[in-house]
Amino acid sequence: EKFSVDIKEVEEWFANVTAVQAERKLHEDPAFTSREVSEKIASLATKLRVLLKKKLPSTPTPSPSPTESPSETEGDSTQKSEESPSADTVDNEATPSASDEHDEL
Repeated sequence: EKFSVDIKEVEEWFANVTAVQAERKLHEDPAFTSREVSEKIASLATKLRVLLKKKLPSTPTPSPSPTESPSETEGDSTQKSEESPSADTVDNEATPSASDEHDEL
């Protein structure tokens, strides 16, 4: 949070000095120098490096909450297979296999 305040301060400073510079004539002294800009940027860079080196506090990972329990999923698939038998099952029951025909002779 402090770093964002520092950035805003530099942005405001730069907006002010560029506005002042825009009002000045070309023969007048500049409102700011490149050295001043470099110093402001270097200051922000130093503060940023310090922030990047800080370790973030570890947060516990939340356990995943399933949308459906495994028992509900298994129960649904069992009911569906019992309700509608596959075409292979129906065909095998209706027609005797070739081995069954030979056994009867």
